[in-house]
Amino acid sequence: MRKYQKFSKILTLSLFCLSQIPLNTNVLGESTVPENGAKGKLVVKKTDDQNKPLSKATFVLKTTAHPESKIEKVTAELTGEATFDNLIPGDYTLSEETAPEGYKKTNQTWQVKVESNGKTTIQNSGDKNSTIGQNQEELDKQYPPTGIYEDTKESYKLEHVKGSVPNGKSEAKAVNPYSSEGEHIREIPEGTLSKRISEVGDLAHNKYKIELTVSGKTIVKPVDKQKPLDVVFVLDNSNSMNNDGPNFQRHNKAKKAAEALGTAVKDILGANSDNRVALVTYGSDIFDGRSVDVVKGFKEDDKYYGLQTKFTIQTENYSHKQLTNNAEEIIKRIPTEAPKAKWGSTTNGLTPEQQKEYYLSKVGETFTMKAFMEADDILSQVNRNSQKIIVHVTDGVPTRSYAINNFKLGASYESQFEQMKKNGYLNKSNFLLTDKPEDIKGNGESYFLFPLDSYQTQIISGNLQKLHYLDLNLNYPKGT
Repeated sequence: MRKYQKFSKILTLSLFCLSQIPLNTNVLGESTVPENGAKGKLVVKKTDDQNKPLSKATFVLKTTAHPESKIEKVTAELTGEATFDNLIPGDYTLSEETAPEGYKKTNQTWQVKVESNGKTTIQNSGDKNSTIGQNQEELDKQYPPTGIYEDTKESYKLEHVKGSVPNGKSEAKAVNPYSSEGEHIREIPEGTLSKRISEVGDLAHNKYKIELTVSGKTIVKPVDKQKPLDVVFVLDNSNSMNNDGPNFQRHNKAKKAAEALGTAVKDILGANSDNRVALVTYGSDIFDGRSVDVVKGFKEDDKYYGLQTKFTIQTENYSHKQLTNNAEEIIKRIPTEAPKAKWGSTTNGLTPEQQKEYYLSKVGETFTMKAFMEADDILSQVNRNSQKIIVHVTDGVPTRSYAINNFKLGASYESQFEQMKKNGYLNKSNFLLTDKPEDIKGNGESYFLFPLDSYQTQIISGNLQKLHYLDLNLNYPKGT
């Protein structure tokens, strides 16, 4: 009696892991090929005409480049499957070497291709006794079904990314911290944290959109009143802190900040006579009465008013850098207004008072890093046993920073930033550019660079913002 057999192939796709994303909302993260490369996987299943698995069939997979090298696999007794995994990208030929006992082996061969991202495809040249099963995909074994938070060691489940349909086939199994009921909300001491893959826009190139949602909560802790406080308030007095808002709406930012800061100073110093407070107010530099050399403007844009300006201006003394327990000494230095440019690109025709305001408005960028380093210097000189705290009052993100001294490029992004220069800026179009990096060079300690989408990089490189990504190591606060 002639025995019939059916030969089917199930393709599986191995996805490699996502790169880690910095703490941003709606940023585009791009996955990368690990050093050992993405791997393909092929499962061959042998059955008879009743779909009963057939064991002890031997299949051989040879690389086209080196046909003398081959991989042999034997079908298992219970499943009738032979698995070829960890296949490096390349072209292969699949054939049957020996058939199960009582069956005739097929002379059919199949061409197998493993692409650089692990995608595996196979072509059947028309053998009527074999069928190609539906494409499936799975995570490689090196990417477990669960993840572990580094800080708490709590495990969480990784599930499918909904809406991911590679090549019009089945759903992608990318790493996603979902609970079975829906989005996973993680409780942390500071609030809640939710991270998920919201979109797989280009699975073939392993591009994912990551959404990170963070919420904070008020934490009330008992204070050891026997241990005094040394507090440095860092106050943003840049142009955006002026009291006039857009469309002639008066937002009173500087005024409200001054009122809140004055109240906080009184409360802190009133709680313990040994508590002390200092104040560092800043814009493009520290506002402590120092003279500042100003060079404004981007080289690629000479149309912005006041762009090509260079002068020296003495700043207002809005800081009190000595720790004190006298509230009035601090409060009288707190500004209630931030300057705003009103008179175009020159000082021609301005009164002396208007000229002063004009020049002061030109130091209205947000050099947060320098202000924090100034606050750090103040607290570093404290020798007594006190709780050291820095409080930052601002309306937005930094627009100026020190250049980078030490570079730290992750391999994931190396190709995108190969033209990084050691003077602290990128000369590559559509990324960060600075007009005079030498004017603010040095004292940046290290940095991490991450590629953003075109819209975000355009924002960062425009509007007079001069940013370097820095991981600034302050001496304080240390959680004491």
